[in-house]
Amino acid sequence: MNGWSILQRCRQSITQISRNELTGPYFIEELYRLTKGDAIISTEVGQHQMWAAQFYKYSEPRTLLTSGGLGTMGYGLVLPSSTDRPPNKQVINLAGDGCFRMNMNELCNCRTLQCAYYRSSI
Repeated sequence: MNGWSILQRCRQSITQISRNELTGPYFIEELYRLTKGDAIISTEVGQHQMWAAQFYKYSEPRTLLTSGGLGTMGYGLVLPSSTDRPPNKQVINLAGDGCFRMNMNELCNCRTLQCAYYRSSI
């Protein structure tokens, strides 16, 4: 078995649900399936940055918005309002638990003020 086929088998196994556990890579692939790849994905800081880059199948340039390795928590929250995008294009921010806790007050304010660019089920 060559190295490429081993890598493909590992990639397949990491994205599958095993023993009723949901994995991050599987979530990203499901997000791709549900959006049909027609979304702009922004990320906060954490492992989900890597999963978003590896497992969401981007077909257009500038549809992954990430701070890279700069470690800027809160980066992805403002992107739905500041991204120059077609009106029918969704912007989805992926945040881990730490970034979510850091942005919780801003999300509450957006919900209270009914910001047009934040549609959520909070």
